Amino acid sequence: MPTQRICIAGSNDIATATAIRLYRSGYSVTLLTTAHPLDIHHKRTFSGAVFSGIKSLLQVTAVTFAGSIEQGEISEECSVEEFIQYTHSNRRIPIILPGDLSGLDVAAIDYLFVADIALWDMLPEDLQTQPIVIGLHGRPETRYAVYAQGLCLGQVQYAFLEENCSKEDSANNEAETVRAPLEGVFTTQHSAGDLIHEKQELGRINEIPILSPASGLINGLLNSGALIPAGTVFAEIISAAATVSARHLPQEAFAVAGGVLEAVLFDQNL
Repeated sequence: MPTQRICIAGSNDIATATAIRLYRSGYSVTLLTTAHPLDIHHKRTFSGAVFSGIKSLLQVTAVTFAGSIEQGEISEECSVEEFIQYTHSNRRIPIILPGDLSGLDVAAIDYLFVADIALWDMLPEDLQTQPIVIGLHGRPETRYAVYAQGLCLGQVQYAFLEENCSKEDSANNEAETVRAPLEGVFTTQHSAGDLIHEKQELGRINEIPILSPASGLINGLLNSGALIPAGTVFAEIISAAATVSARHLPQEAFAVAGGVLEAVLFDQNL
């Protein structure tokens, strides 16, 4: 049974699918995310655990440090490492936030997978250099890279292999993302999975109505009440005829997760 500890930076679709796949393969997985993840797919990812303290997906449970304290499982005097080890021993996935990094034993981490590139600059230098780093294709400073889109989705680009997937297939990208035109508090009466019509009010930012740019299904939507910077993606609209679900992890995320598992097994000569 593998005993390696793997830290995943992110809590989005790819991070969540990878955490589940590695967990089921017997690895000790820890998720690192922000205190307020702006994840439009929080209904189907472990980002939701940051708000509620605990979340179960596909019979895999992730819990935050604060959530574990609130449930009475650990005391407030418990260290970050004690929380992580306790959660691993109970076959769950611990979620830590940037404020917990000072208590993380980086030397005990064997692999770091950067699922959310935006988090890279938030990671301390010893976490970037101490473990074996796996990243998404196009991210430098990684030993292994996994394609997250295109014709090579889920494949590992090893250093000894010639680049052979330079052309990306964008034909299947039918989703339309909606970005905030200004900074402010986002509120909405809608939920992921709702049907919406073009020019119907999708939500408000500082009480300014934001209209939907297209008709379709809301495939992703930020929490109402989130404070967001200008340019933040706060919603995703897909065709009403699409077969994807706003509440289920997409198969593409599990394809990337398979690539991460392959890279780990390859590195272990397994």
